[in-house]
Amino acid sequence: GHSWLAGRDVDHFRVTDSLLSVSDNAIEHFRLEGILNKVTLDKAGNEWCFTSKGVYLNGTTKLSDEPFDYVLEVGGALWFVSPRGRLGCLHGSKIVMANLQNTVSGINECAVVRGNVIALATDAGVLLYNVRDGSERLVSIQNPSNPVASVKQMFRDSHDRLWCFNDGPVVTMVEAATGAHLW
Repeated sequence: GHSWLAGRDVDHFRVTDSLLSVSDNAIEHFRLEGILNKVTLDKAGNEWCFTSKGVYLNGTTKLSDEPFDYVLEVGGALWFVSPRGRLGCLHGSKIVMANLQNTVSGINECAVVRGNVIALATDAGVLLYNVRDGSERLVSIQNPSNPVASVKQMFRDSHDRLWCFNDGPVVTMVEAATGAHLW
C-alpha cells in the first residue's frame, strides 16, 4: 500500500510501504496545489488526490480547480461531488460540471442508489440526480417536528432507503425510488 505525508501547501510525499526497507525509491515527491484533504482509489486502481484547490489523478494530472470531496462510480462513469454544491462527471481528461436545476449551496454527503442515481445530502434536503437522463428531484426532510431543511448525515440501507439526520430531533427516511419520505 501507500501512505501519504501531506505538507503545508504544495509539497506532498507518497511512501510505498513495501519498498521502505529495500529501496531508495520508496518515497515520491509530488507538487499539488493546496492542502491535501483526501486520497482514494477507484475500482480501476487510479489514485485520486483531493486538495483544497482541485483534483489530481495519480498525483500528477490536475483535472479540475474545483475542490471536490468525493468520487463515485455510477453508470459506468466517474462522478465527483463538491461540498460547495457542485457535481461533475469525468469526460476524457476533464471533469464536466452537471447543470443542476435545484440550487444547493452545500453538500455534506453522497451515496449511489438504484444503480444510476446519486443521492446528495444538501443544505436544502436530499437531491436525487439520475445520471442516465440528468433528471433530478429535491426531497425536503422538513416536517412539523423538524423545521430544518439541511441534511447533515445520510445513511443508505440495503433497500436503497436514505436515513437522513440533521440537528433536529427527528430522523427522516427517504425512499429513493419514489422520493416519498417518513419521519
